[in-house]
Amino acid sequence: MFLVACAPYKNYQESLREPEKITKLKLSNGNFISTPQRIEEFENLEKLYLFNNKITTVSSEIGELKKLKRLVLSNNDVDSLPAAIGELESLEFLSLKFKQHKKPSPRNWQTEKFKSVEITIQ
Repeated sequence: MFLVACAPYKNYQESLREPEKITKLKLSNGNFISTPQRIEEFENLEKLYLFNNKITTVSSEIGELKKLKRLVLSNNDVDSLPAAIGELESLEFLSLKFKQHKKPSPRNWQTEKFKSVEITIQ
């Protein structure tokens, strides 16, 4: 797992000491199976990279990250997204990569408001 732009924090748990100071989190190449607990505490988060994990579930708390501009969930096992994705007022870029048997249904995503949505099905 990589933790970027969070100095002097060495891991996710340490970054929770002052989450309001963090604007970019790169929690990739880890063993997350869902979006990290307490992610909603990062009220100033603008970029969240969660690629190359084992995420199957994206929690609805993701919708509380009102300043989030970039969300990268590629190379996980996500098969759906919560309606809360549509609550991300500042989101400009969403990246997902699905395995062919887990083709998502974008019914509840308001993707027309995003500047860029990258959805790949392998």
